[in-house]
Amino acid sequence: MDARILSFAFGCTLAFAGAATAATQATFYVSPSGSDAAAGTKEAPFKTITQAQKAVRTINGTMTGDIEVILREGTYVLPATVNFTEADGGKDGHYVRYKAADGEKPLITGGMQITGWTLHDEANNIWKAEGVDGRFRQLYVNNRKAVRACFPNVIAANEKGNGGFDHDFVRLTKVDSSGRAFDVSADYIKNIKNIEDVEIHLMIAWSENILRLEKAQVNGGTAKLIPKDPERTKLFH
Repeated sequence: MDARILSFAFGCTLAFAGAATAATQATFYVSPSGSDAAAGTKEAPFKTITQAQKAVRTINGTMTGDIEVILREGTYVLPATVNFTEADGGKDGHYVRYKAADGEKPLITGGMQITGWTLHDEANNIWKAEGVDGRFRQLYVNNRKAVRACFPNVIAANEKGNGGFDHDFVRLTKVDSSGRAFDVSADYIKNIKNIEDVEIHLMIAWSENILRLEKAQVNGGTAKLIPKDPERTKLFH
């Protein structure tokens, strides 16, 4: 999933739950079933956290007590990052607090729903969805983590030892430090048509990296994989 959950700026008195009780100036409610055209009350909650943020900013310039934003049970899907700055914090010794409603467990996520799945390979239980707009590294099906398409394919770990699942890895032919690239057997990429949408999971020199690929240059039986920046420059620095 994209890291689009919440980003915070240090130095502001924005708090999340658990602080000591103080006088409350205002309380806003948010619910996935609410409406951003509503008043933000318990009976008529906002739908989004950003709408509650806007409401807080209209009154936190002068604070006589704490301001609370109560998140009701449900899933809050963020289409973009929610940024908190000094403009969202408290003043004059008072706090702005975002917290879950008592006994409820709201979920804030930057994930995206993927629909339109069709069975691609019945024998290997491989499914596909076309026209997906967005990059992601985690995939969940029915609340269980799934495996994205990869080469080599995921294998049963009991073929290597203990139970569960594991990934098999192929070996690099060469690390081209001067060219800032990696050489592999051309056979590994012969069936890949969209190399610019492919990532390489690299384990080298006691480090583990996931690099987006820019292009592949095939020369006989060898393919030179060139990562995209900024990860290419960082890795070969």
